[in-house]
Amino acid sequence: MRTDARSLLFPSIVAVLALVGAEAFPAYRYYLWFLAAFVLAWSFYRELQKPVNYLALEVNDEGFLFKWSDTRQEAAKWAEIVDVYFTRMFDDNSNDYDTEWEIHTSEGVKTILVEWPHRKFFLLALGAHVPNFDGAPAELALRDKQEGRWQCYHI
Repeated sequence: MRTDARSLLFPSIVAVLALVGAEAFPAYRYYLWFLAAFVLAWSFYRELQKPVNYLALEVNDEGFLFKWSDTRQEAAKWAEIVDVYFTRMFDDNSNDYDTEWEIHTSEGVKTILVEWPHRKFFLLALGAHVPNFDGAPAELALRDKQEGRWQCYHI
């Protein structure tokens, strides 16, 4: 998991302030601890929202940009998409289901591995920008935890 020092700074400051505040204001220590616990839980939740296996997924009206790393990325314009497949498979290494989108364009095939924070987001983006896109098979696969490959769009 990618973690930088800045993401740890805020929770650390909150914990120190809660400790110092509880000693300085004993009458308010339970409120301070509750507030600190809430802020820490919120910041950890925000960290969990970040993808682990890729840097970013950016979507705009022109298309999408999927950044695997600083040097590797996949990009496509919505108008160039000719086929869309959704794949769901069980990964023995992580003991979980992996989902990926296979986007066929005139330039070739783009494989987009979408983790849980972006699954619904990318599905909605495809539905909004690709005419006649059918996201129902992908939604059913996500909900029912089925394995397989579904075609969601074809020109």
